This record gives sequence, structure tokens and C-alpha cells, in this order.
Amino acid sequence: MLFRSEYVHQMTTTDYQKPIISALVLDGMGGATEIPPPELPAKLQSSQIIWIHLDLASSQTQETIENLFPNLSCSTISALLSEDVRGRAVVRDEGILAVIRGANLSAGEHPEHMISLRCFFNKSVIITVRRYKIFAVEDLKRALKENEGPKNTVELITQLSKFFIKNLIRELDKLEDQIDFLEDIILDQNSNSSRESILQIRRSVHHFLRHLEPQIDVYNFFEQSSLSWIDQKSRIQFHDLHHEFSRMVSNLKSWRERSKLMQDELANSLSKKLDEKLYLLAVLSAIFLPLGFMTGLFGINLGGIPGSDEPWAFWTFTCLILSLAALEIYIFKLRRWF
Repeated sequence: MLFRSEYVHQMTTTDYQKPIISALVLDGMGGATEIPPPELPAKLQSSQIIWIHLDLASSQTQETIENLFPNLSCSTISALLSEDVRGRAVVRDEGILAVIRGANLSAGEHPEHMISLRCFFNKSVIITVRRYKIFAVEDLKRALKENEGPKNTVELITQLSKFFIKNLIRELDKLEDQIDFLEDIILDQNSNSSRESILQIRRSVHHFLRHLEPQIDVYNFFEQSSLSWIDQKSRIQFHDLHHEFSRMVSNLKSWRERSKLMQDELANSLSKKLDEKLYLLAVLSAIFLPLGFMTGLFGINLGGIPGSDEPWAFWTFTCLILSLAALEIYIFKLRRWF
């Protein structure tokens, strides 16, 4: 059986304690017990269900996997340690190798910059590898401590996925609330602020979509897998998870369209306001153009200007200019030009 080789490389505690975040043995009743690192090789030769959670940031992680699981192929180990973490699932070494994505809930981070959990599981072993802290894993550990956790490896993956989805739904609900709020105030809010908010929403939706769409294929693969140790109940759960991810992706695509419509509406509103200002400027220019011509003509410093020697000439010319301006405004109003 895979991972039950007679040869297990013996390591000291310091060899693999750092890369191992936690090692648990499932009791089959919803609980689990922590395994001290020195006991891991012996536990892996037993028939118990083992979950080992590893830290990719440790330089000893690869050596730890190779020593604890000598029958694991190089391609599987490389995939577990790979930085290329696009969501996928394949059958490897009599088990399933997969990459599961979740929202980044770390303080100061953006949830849409999703983090990945690389995992390999078969009937008796689950190996998970992460670089950043994953809150769904912590939720699963709490469930195991309260004896409300999974009873086997497949249940562990399904329950872990449900915690991922729970956290994702909470973040997506916040995003939807932002979209609803923006739709209500898009025309009343400051235009620069609105544009920045819409841009941020579209960026968030793009990141979520880019990472969540491949998850649909991952859970569809779990559901359709022909491995004998995945029972019908588990396939139904994987089907439900597949449906949940499909629903989230569908919502995100809808929000992407809504944000685009908001951006178009804001652009149209700004364009309309600009057109109104330009039109008003054009009307004023049309009114003052002939007035400017007349003042320029009568303001030239040449002899022979009519009325230049008469005291009433200035006031007469002023009345003429005002009358012409009033006539122009009347004509514009009559033609409904403003």
C-alpha cells in the first residue's frame, strides 16, 4: 500500500519539526490527536488516517516529504512544492493531487488575492502544503478538537472546502454590498471617488474570477473520479461543492457586468455635464462675439470715429451694445438654444 513501505528514513526531531505545522491522526469519529514528530514514521506505517500540514516557506519541506513518503513520485512532490498554483486536480500515485483556493483573510491583505492550498490525498493519508496562513485549515482543526470533524480523508477535503466556501461567501457578500451601495449613489457622489471605487470593484471581481473559475473543474474532477475509495455520499458532496463554486462564479460575472454598466453610466453622466458646460460656453461666446467686434471697431485710435467729439457718444454706444446683447439673448431663447 502506498506510504506503507518497510523502509522509512529515520530523522531526528529537528530535521522535520520546522516544516511540519501540524500532524494529526483521525480517530474515525470526528476527532483527531496530535502526533509528536518523532512518532510520525511509525504512525505512517499503521492503518490509521494521517493528516500532515506542511509549511512551504521552510527550506526543509521537500526533504521532509521525501523522507516521510519515499514512494511518492518526484512529479507529485514537485507539484506540492510548485509556485504555479492555478487550480487543478489530477490522479497521481493512487491518490488525487489538487490545488484549492481560498480568500486571503490575513490582516492588511486583500481577500481577492487568493491563497492556495496544495494537497494530496488517498484513502489513508492527506498531505497539505501552504505558504501563507489559511483560516479554513484553522477552522477544520477546531472542528476536530470538538469531535465535529471529518472521519476519513475524503470527508476532510469536503469539510475543508466548505470552510473555504464559508469564508469566500462572507467576502463576496461584502463585495456585493459595495456594488449595491455604489449603484444607489453613483450620480450623487464625487466623480473621482466613484471612478476609483468602481475600478477597485472591477479589479476585485477580476481577481476572484481568475482564481475561482478553475475551482469548478477541480470539484467536477473530484465528483467524476473513478477511484474506488470515493463513495457515492462523497460524490454528492463534491457535486454540491461544484454547484456552489459555479454559483459564485456566475454571481461574479453578473457583478462584472453591473460594474461595467456603472462605469458606463458614470462616464455618460460626466460627458453630459461636460457637454452642458461647453454648450453654455459656446452660447456666451456667440453673444459676446459681435459685442467684441463692435467694441474693437470703435476702439481703434484713428481719426474719423463717429461721435468722438460728442459728450453723449459713450452712453449712446453703451445703450447700443446692451440692446444688441438683449436682442441676441431674445433670439437664442426664441430658438431654444439655451
